Amino acid sequence: MSELSIQLYKKLGEHGTIIKGFNLKQQESKTLILVIVDISKLQLLKSIIKKYDKEAFLVIQEASELYGREF
Repeated sequence: MSELSIQLYKKLGEHGTIIKGFNLKQQESKTLILVIVDISKLQLLKSIIKKYDKEAFLVIQEASELYGREF
């Protein structure tokens, strides 16, 4: 587990999913972390990502409906 994913879990208390894959040319492996956070934790999420992975990029999308075990 990466330091980023450890810190996300410790500081946000959120569960997430780690997805392993490759870029479209299949030359470079990629790791994606999918995590859903309340808007009140968004700034903390950004600061953790900035501190622990300077190469990361963040996609923020509003969800109008969530369904599943954790929700």
